[in-house]
Amino acid sequence: MNTGNSVRTVWAGTISALVLVIAFGNQWLWEEILEKRDVGENSGWHILEWLSTPHWVVDDSGFYEELPGKNMTGYLLGVLALLATVAFVLASASRRGQSNVFLCGWFSLVAGGAAYNLVAYLIAGPGGLYAFADSSSDDRSLDGTLGVLAFGGGYGFLAGWAVGLVCLLAASSAHRPGQFGAQFSYSSPPQTPPSPPSYPPHGGNRPY
Repeated sequence: MNTGNSVRTVWAGTISALVLVIAFGNQWLWEEILEKRDVGENSGWHILEWLSTPHWVVDDSGFYEELPGKNMTGYLLGVLALLATVAFVLASASRRGQSNVFLCGWFSLVAGGAAYNLVAYLIAGPGGLYAFADSSSDDRSLDGTLGVLAFGGGYGFLAGWAVGLVCLLAASSAHRPGQFGAQFSYSSPPQTPPSPPSYPPHGGNRPY
């Protein structure tokens, strides 16, 4: 993978991960999800709850009035960790010449989701990832760390195919000519044939 193609893929994967976080992790959709948790085991809201795993809150008024400030900080720093992890995984795969761009993009969000949960867990504590969940203890544990890593990786496994598809499209577009490239491609003009030898007028010396 050449340098230009590598940069294109890294940017495409990172931006697509950011779009997923903005679309499904914003505080307004998350509020709707939290209010509809008890809607049945087969409700589509449970899928949205997985997709909103890397959530973020920037306005602590109204529904989030009692949300601790450390939770908000943990969410935002977790999002930054997710994006940095996605970019790092894609850049590392490009440097090593990994050919399966789709799987690399998918795995990058699996790692990014785990990184988000880890950062949010370390900053906000055991109850931080679940908004207003009651936590009798603020102590972190190895069991809790493994649990949040698995949950974040599950988010990436569910949504990472979208990042992988975007990376694949970005990488493949670099190998195809533009829409009009084949029609208007530049080619050097043909060389002018050498001019025939000139002879002096009648009466002069001829070369025979």
